[in-house]
Amino acid sequence: MIIGLFISVEDPKMRLVVKGVMQAAKTHGATVVIYGTATERVYSSLNESMLHRFFSFSPAKHDGVIFAFAGKLLQAYATTLWGAGFPAFLVGRQLGEVPNVINNNKETFCAIVHGLAEKGHRQIAFLSGSAETYSASERFLGYRQGLKECGIEFDPSLIIEGDYTSQTATLNLGIALAKGWRCTALIAANDNSAIGAMDAMRAAGLSPGADIEVVGFDNIPQAHWSKPPLSTYDPQLFQMGYRAAEELAKCIRKEAFETRVIVPACFMPRT
Repeated sequence: MIIGLFISVEDPKMRLVVKGVMQAAKTHGATVVIYGTATERVYSSLNESMLHRFFSFSPAKHDGVIFAFAGKLLQAYATTLWGAGFPAFLVGRQLGEVPNVINNNKETFCAIVHGLAEKGHRQIAFLSGSAETYSASERFLGYRQGLKECGIEFDPSLIIEGDYTSQTATLNLGIALAKGWRCTALIAANDNSAIGAMDAMRAAGLSPGADIEVVGFDNIPQAHWSKPPLSTYDPQLFQMGYRAAEELAKCIRKEAFETRVIVPACFMPRT
């Protein structure tokens, strides 16, 4: 059994996905061929023709394929493969009927709002992720749902546009703070954005954690080292990779398998 794994190798945390896939492959007697790109930007722009040209990729040489955190073009290719009867899995993405492994993004961000509201916060801001990604939209929906359940009126002015990068978070929040914008707590769509937001707060003379409580998502290594250490959620990437490969192996063998796997994120409080 040969499984192809497409993944961006720029992000160190993606190694956990690889380890999970490899461990499951070992359990199921499968061989994994890793197709990795050096940068996230290149990976997000790959399409079917590029796979053939850059990697000489051919479904005929594989029994199944996993696309981890793929851009829209690779997601579309996964849909094509699955529609043609070829075993395929998406990790961290959801599109059509393609089997996938995802986090409970909506529930997690709803829970974050509840946790902050229980501490007395009513001005809870949201630093958004990339508008094109499934995870970003689910996290925003969770934020909105959490506000509703806590009886907090949604305030559009408390939304800061982001794209999952620290640079954009620092820039956009810095502009808002310079204009007098304030909140008591901020939920960032990922840790990179949260860390960028804390940089903007310090530049504005504010103390992250004391003046504005910050919560992120991803549990990247920098979350441990930030000042103050960042409370965040761990997406359990090893488990996501493991479950994708495990269910794909079952699919290849024509055994019963789960087409929708939800891996709960775990809260990592640090403040």
